[in-house]
Amino acid sequence: MSVCDELNTPAVPKAIEWLTIREAIYLINKSCNLSLTESNIYRFALNSEITLSIYFQSPVILKKIVNENNAILKRDIDNHNLLYKLCFLNPIDYKYYRSKCCDAIAHTEGEFIFPIDFIWDTKLIGVESIVIQKLLARSLGLPAPIIGQYQYHCGVLVHDSNHNTYQVFERNTVKYRIQTQLEKLEHSEHLIFRAANRIKNCRSISIKKLLKTKMFFPLYQLPNDAFFVIKKEYVDKFIAKHSAINVTDKPESRMSSPLARFLWLACKNNPLIGTELIQHPYKLLALFEVWAKEDGISDKLSGDTLKKALSRGSPVV
Repeated sequence: MSVCDELNTPAVPKAIEWLTIREAIYLINKSCNLSLTESNIYRFALNSEITLSIYFQSPVILKKIVNENNAILKRDIDNHNLLYKLCFLNPIDYKYYRSKCCDAIAHTEGEFIFPIDFIWDTKLIGVESIVIQKLLARSLGLPAPIIGQYQYHCGVLVHDSNHNTYQVFERNTVKYRIQTQLEKLEHSEHLIFRAANRIKNCRSISIKKLLKTKMFFPLYQLPNDAFFVIKKEYVDKFIAKHSAINVTDKPESRMSSPLARFLWLACKNNPLIGTELIQHPYKLLALFEVWAKEDGISDKLSGDTLKKALSRGSPVV
């Protein structure tokens, strides 16, 4: 899992669909006059202030997650079926959760989907969340999380535009799955390793046939060639929001004192204006509007602006 590490970020084309983290930071900072860093983006993502997407460079398999009251349903598995547990549970269960009997997987429904799209949004509620937490910790020079704040039984989760949640799967033989799962376990799990080796070396014809069978298994880590990106539409929304904040925070422009002095003197010594009209700027505004119209100036003039300028330029306190 990696983030693009270009040293020189080029200008971003307007029609581009997605941006790397570095490209998004460059565009946001340039557009909003900010100084965001990678850690800021990770924090925004974890707080749901900006949506990250995962770019799967290789094909993936999806299956819809069952939700109930905005919660992902779990499905318990047979605690005594070691082969099933080894193939379908997150290996982290064996490391940290055995005492809690977390023998469950995410509940899915429907057919397996082989999408043609390679970029999928994520709400960071599955295993992908720990990747962002680790990137955040690394960018801040802090210790990496041990297990992370994520739903360990769900695997990698993505979302579509209709807010449906999908779990990411892979398709491999049972034997290959056992081997890759064992590689993620600590070797101190002697009973698991011995039992798995007995299964792999079993001479039973039915077991050998099972080991060669290809099945769908949930992914509990991002593929090595997948990485996080931000869709251009989400970057644009973020920029629009923070540009509006910056605009409202800017002080209102006003005439400087020296210019206000010149304006007051010009009005005071103009035979058509004099002291009386200076003291009644709203009446004076009509004269300025006539002059503006004669010189082709169509800007809307403000009596309040004229009053403030003359008051600022007046030598009489």
